Amino acid sequence: MNAVGVDHTRTDADVMTEAENLPATTLVDDPSGVMPAVAVPSLSPPRVLIKPERLDSPPKVLMRRFAFLDGLRALSAQAIVWHHIAFYGPLSDIAYPLLPTVIDALAEYGRMAVQIFLVIGGFVAAQGLSRAVPKSGAELTRQIAKRYWRLAWPYLAILMVAVLANGIASQWMTHDSIASPPTVPQLIAHVFFLQTLLGYESLSSGLWYLAIDLQLSLMTLILCSAVGVVARSCGRKESTHRWSFVVFFPIAAAALFSWNRDPDHDIWAGYYFGSYFLGIATAWVLSDQIPRAWYIAAVALAAAALAYDFRIRLAIALVTCLVITFAGITGGLERWLRSPVMDYLARTSYSLFLIHFPICLVINAILSEPAANRPQLALAGMVLAWFVSCLAAIGFYHGVEKASLCRVAAIHRLAARPVS
Repeated sequence: MNAVGVDHTRTDADVMTEAENLPATTLVDDPSGVMPAVAVPSLSPPRVLIKPERLDSPPKVLMRRFAFLDGLRALSAQAIVWHHIAFYGPLSDIAYPLLPTVIDALAEYGRMAVQIFLVIGGFVAAQGLSRAVPKSGAELTRQIAKRYWRLAWPYLAILMVAVLANGIASQWMTHDSIASPPTVPQLIAHVFFLQTLLGYESLSSGLWYLAIDLQLSLMTLILCSAVGVVARSCGRKESTHRWSFVVFFPIAAAALFSWNRDPDHDIWAGYYFGSYFLGIATAWVLSDQIPRAWYIAAVALAAAALAYDFRIRLAIALVTCLVITFAGITGGLERWLRSPVMDYLARTSYSLFLIHFPICLVINAILSEPAANRPQLALAGMVLAWFVSCLAAIGFYHGVEKASLCRVAAIHRLAARPVS
């Protein structure tokens, strides 16, 4: 696929500094092998590709925007917000007589946008590993730390906001969506994204996905790194990704035919790995890391799982995988859904994902009594909750998330600096 954007000449040091301060949808790749690739986990397409003209010249940076993946991510984040607005009352319960079909659809199917996140997450993780498989324990540790902190800085800030929002909402109403005051063990579990595994109540709706996303990201990173060690020891370094695919395939089969069919497994990464694996297969076939026949095998595996036990969530993941593949083949990754609005919504989507539920919870609480028996006011309150959430996401992105990217870049540079 052809890179789209602007060429700028940079030194290696400049490239590393600038790339690590880009938004979450960033990948740095140096085919010369001079500089290690930098990938961020979760929800975001690659944006940067480094292609030096020759080995003795500074690399050229092509700013590459996968507009289609940005657009999917932006729309999916909006769908999740409206799902939570419709699913959690009391405003949606009061407004229900006005738009019963719409509210039912948002409450039931809006959450399916998570499947799009999963496929894109697998795509991004695979793109990052295309050139950045850790070759040592130190490199693996740095990558794990970077992936944790990339999620954690904004997430830790929102935990405090969530606790405050739950406290405020509890003064105005009594509702199942309000979390109880957290215990110390519960807070510690949240800090390390372990709340789902340890069975603690989430402090805010949606935080469970971040725990799962980190599990999937680290699972993929660690397994691929282990396969890389074996491949290098056998003198087959170039086979790392193919061998990794072979390792991932039976895990995906177990997920699709067993774990994903049992709701008791939805607290850990295995339940979701089938959808994530489709994203991995898509990225690697588009970058020629695996043969097309292997990609077809992954698609056939998902199709067989659907035939065995149809699940709408898996069908959405499979369709997402196929559409992204088609976009990659036809050049649609760079063209489809391209617009400044989509770009900005994509940039702020993580902040929106984090902050929207505390905002919606407080607005629901404040308006629950005035809107009682007044469906029109309740519906207006739902729209207000969405609008204020979007505004808060913009503020949170510029005030917290962008600053956290700088911190992650600084930590990464410090950790990578050789000890004198």
